[in-house]
Amino acid sequence: MLAPAGGAEVHALVRRPTGRAHERWHERVAPASDWPGLVGDLALDAAVSALGTTMRSAGSEAGFRAVDFDSVTAFASAARKAGARHMVTVSSVGADPGSRNFYLRVKGEMEQALVALGFERLDILRPGLLRGDRGGDRRLGERIGIALSPVANLLLRGKLAR
Repeated sequence: MLAPAGGAEVHALVRRPTGRAHERWHERVAPASDWPGLVGDLALDAAVSALGTTMRSAGSEAGFRAVDFDSVTAFASAARKAGARHMVTVSSVGADPGSRNFYLRVKGEMEQALVALGFERLDILRPGLLRGDRGGDRRLGERIGIALSPVANLLLRGKLAR
């Protein structure tokens, strides 16, 4: 990843090494629970979080919430305190704090918590089914969804496009 033409520094807090190298790319490998403390040492304009897990990896609803809500909001709060005016995060299509679906409810609650932090600009990316290479085995439902998604995309036209 290259730094923007304006010469901005990129401070990346990651759980695993990315292998990227650039004079303006500063990578710090640490558990997500350490990120709020690490952010406090930086002067930030913007913060980006692509942090998330799966129910399978998390092992429980509490484990999932600890990553997708607690870690994301703690990082965002620390970034805001460090001066970040702009936040970008990844959520999910269908995120809704009132959802009966646990996954979508947590994502919606996370979005609400970020709004409450008062960023001047908050961009929430809500991807649908993630079809790219993520490594590891996919659940049966994911594999079926990926196989059917090109057909579903053909049907989602006009008013259904959203």
